[in-house]
This record gives sequence, C-alpha cells and structure tokens, in this order.
Amino acid sequence: MNVQKKSSRVSTALIYLFLVIWAVIVLFPFYWMILTSVKSFAAYNAEYIPRFWTPNPTLENYVSAFTTVPLGRYFLNTLIFTVATTALMMLVIVPAAFAFARLEFIGKNAVFAFFLSLMMIPTELVIITNYVTIVNWNMRNTYWGLILPSV
Repeated sequence: MNVQKKSSRVSTALIYLFLVIWAVIVLFPFYWMILTSVKSFAAYNAEYIPRFWTPNPTLENYVSAFTTVPLGRYFLNTLIFTVATTALMMLVIVPAAFAFARLEFIGKNAVFAFFLSLMMIPTELVIITNYVTIVNWNMRNTYWGLILPSV
C-alpha cells in the first residue's frame, strides 16, 4: 500500500512538473512581448544577444503608440465590431442550434451537413466575393461592411 502511495505521488509530481514546464513554454511569448514593449528603442537595438530582463524599463513606447495613431479609436472600433458581430451571431446561431437539437423535420441531416460544409470553407476563399458584395451594396468603409461578412 505504501509503495502505491509513493508511486502515485511520483506520478502526480511528474504531471505537475510537466504542466509547469508547459505553462512556461506557453506563457513565455507573452512575457517576451511585455518585456520588449518596456525597453527603449536604443536599449533594444543595442542588444546583440537579447536579455531576459531590462534594467531600465520605460513606458515611452506606449506613449508613442497612443500619440502616433488614434489607438483609442481603433480600440473603440474593435469593441463595436466585436459586440455587434457577437450579438448578430447569437441571434442566428441560437435558434438554428435549437432547431437542429430539438426539432425533427425532413432533410434535417442534409441541412446540418450543408451548414457544416459551409463552416469548413476557409475565409480566404470567399474574401474577394464578400468584398465585391459589400462594394455593390455601398457598404465599403462602414461598420456593416465589416460585420455582415463575419456573420
């Protein structure tokens, strides 16, 4: 019994060790991104071998990013696009999911297979068609011109 407990503890420890190593691998790009963003341009260019820390962190890159371009407006546009797309998708997806899950109708499997096949088409394949449609509907450079192809 004692050997079993010890074996169980060792396997649990190995699992946790693996998870910690995997977490470091997954989170390292985020650390590197933040580290690089707080280095000055001169410090970044002066490094022949990149360092895993910076002795003089600065926020000048953030100030530059927000003053060079209207980054606040870009964030607002993204928020509008995301909320509108999500709301419209929920209006379409929830009734469709209910119909496929709870209702019985003729051709249900064929229609479901058709919807699944539409989901498998890569976005890059229909981007030109979507663009032409949006231009023909005079929605270029509008929120709806961005939202409708996503829905």
